[in-house]
Amino acid sequence: TFSYKFNFGYGQTNHGIPPHRQAVPLWEMLLKNNQNHKMNHFFKTRLKSITFVLKGMLLLIKTEDAIKAQSIIFILFTALGFYFDISLEDWKWQLFCFALIFSAEGLNTAIEKICNFIHPEHHKQIGFIKDISAGAVGFSALFSIVISILIYTKYVKF
Repeated sequence: TFSYKFNFGYGQTNHGIPPHRQAVPLWEMLLKNNQNHKMNHFFKTRLKSITFVLKGMLLLIKTEDAIKAQSIIFILFTALGFYFDISLEDWKWQLFCFALIFSAEGLNTAIEKICNFIHPEHHKQIGFIKDISAGAVGFSALFSIVISILIYTKYVKF
């Protein structure tokens, strides 16, 4: 079994080694150590957080038309990247653009949903907030288009 304290130079026995320095099987350490209870709780809560993240990503893809359209564009540009055999540096920029757009669109959706929940009927200030949020998506899309042009002009001969 794996031990978290190693007995290098002592052979298979623990003779002459103080108990606090002896090897302890990893599973025993995980089960008996009270400090690990906190660590286990930490990992359980992180795993639970990941399930919320995945749920949110699926909800965005399933419910939002803009994300569906952007997913199709993502697939198209991924295929183009493989077709033109773009460089690793270009892949990094392309993936950054996708992450930027998807993140901005997700935040925009969340802001719109909160605004609609707080004030369901039309309100001038709520409209202003939604417009600013949509503008952020517009900026990310605009700069992503510019980056895409810079990437693919190297590979497409006009």
